[in-house]
Amino acid sequence: MIITARINALIRRSAGSGAFETKAVYGIYEFNRIEQTVTVAGRTVAMTAKEFELADLFFRNRDRTLSRNYIMETIWRTTAALARRTLDMHISRVRSKLELRPDNGFRIFTVFGYGYRLESIDKR
Repeated sequence: MIITARINALIRRSAGSGAFETKAVYGIYEFNRIEQTVTVAGRTVAMTAKEFELADLFFRNRDRTLSRNYIMETIWRTTAALARRTLDMHISRVRSKLELRPDNGFRIFTVFGYGYRLESIDKR
């Protein structure tokens, strides 16, 4: 109850500023940031909290290359070298669970030696 009240207060304060959208739609993907759920073509996808945060970060920054360090700091609040494989595994799971492939309009592209980019694919 307290968390819900705090979230509602945050939403009221940011109303109109566009700082916090509770729902976002990107093609067949719909994000509900309050419930931390994603639907793909109307089907709800089960995701962990970190997977949701990672997917949301990519979709908010689509077509931008994000460094591994930036992703680690933003999602895990660390840049520890031990966590590098954790990032790779989470990205693999997000790709798989959200079916991020060109025929669905998006794909996660690996930028060798730097990071990752969620690319919008024009489906002509």
